[in-house]
Amino acid sequence: MAQSRKNLKVKEYVQNVLWKDKDWLQQHLFRNNGVVFICGSGGMCEDVGNVFFNVVAALVKIPYKAFSLIAQLKHQRTIVE
Repeated sequence: MAQSRKNLKVKEYVQNVLWKDKDWLQQHLFRNNGVVFICGSGGMCEDVGNVFFNVVAALVKIPYKAFSLIAQLKHQRTIVE
């Protein structure tokens, strides 16, 4: 979990934590039937969405498949914004 306002001395952004832990994210999304809830400002959701795209694209190796896979995950309510 990342919260940019949890520790006011050191900001830790959600998108940075997701990218750092991309192997964990891939495992929980695609092997363990995990669900991701994204709450925050529109800008933060956009930044997190870009990280999701990069994480999924690294897994499937083909960018257009990453778009369709993310759309499928949202439709299945595996990713909830």
